[in-house]
Amino acid sequence: LGIYWIYMQLPNGKRFADGDKFSKTHVSCPETLVLDYAYANDAVVKGEFERRGGMKRAKTNPVLFLLVNNPELKTNTDLNTLPLSIDYGTILGGLSARTGWNLNEDSNDVAVEIRGGGYHFGNHQHCNAGSFQIYLRGEQLFNAGIYRAYGTPYDFNFYK
Repeated sequence: LGIYWIYMQLPNGKRFADGDKFSKTHVSCPETLVLDYAYANDAVVKGEFERRGGMKRAKTNPVLFLLVNNPELKTNTDLNTLPLSIDYGTILGGLSARTGWNLNEDSNDVAVEIRGGGYHFGNHQHCNAGSFQIYLRGEQLFNAGIYRAYGTPYDFNFYK
């Protein structure tokens, strides 16, 4: 679900905390966007890859790009073509909603992410059913789940 990465993006260019929360950047692995738009033939996800610098900035494996990129798929960089909310279905069991797609530090847009039950995969994912995150000109209410070392009491007793 490549569109997931777009909906998890905050107006300030970071993203909602998810999983380990080590990286708050949009997508730490640019191959993710390439593979997502190629698999889904999704012009918006391809547009997001291009908006973030595409091959010039991503340092993506050029052979992979040549193998999976569809040059006939035109990019769509207008996020306003997307709905303001998305239901992630039963696997993740959550949704994201926002008031707009203004992606800049001065944006007054609100972004919310809510986790339902879904499937729990363990290890790097923690039990966060019923949790939510709110962004408005900064982190208002955010996921506190991050651990500095695997297997510590904090990791097992709070994070997971």
